[in-house]
Amino acid sequence: MKEYSLAVYDLWGNLIWSTTTIDNKMPRDGWDGTKNGKPLPNGPYIWRIKAQFENGKYWKGMLDYKNGTLKAGTFHTEGTVTIIR
Repeated sequence: MKEYSLAVYDLWGNLIWSTTTIDNKMPRDGWDGTKNGKPLPNGPYIWRIKAQFENGKYWKGMLDYKNGTLKAGTFHTEGTVTIIR
């Protein structure tokens, strides 16, 4: 990867966590469900990823599945993650 960004937001659009760190051409950091080192409450959070490869092409996103079935040609670069403790 040439460029990369991953951000996590609360449901009101407030930035919770982000990274742009690449190590050996791969994303290095992952979110651990905290903000400033403190565990966040259970519930949904929104993630967004952008990535550009060395050849200049942009990552299309993750393939979209609905009920275990691939939706042909559908990609997404954002979604939700739910904290359950």
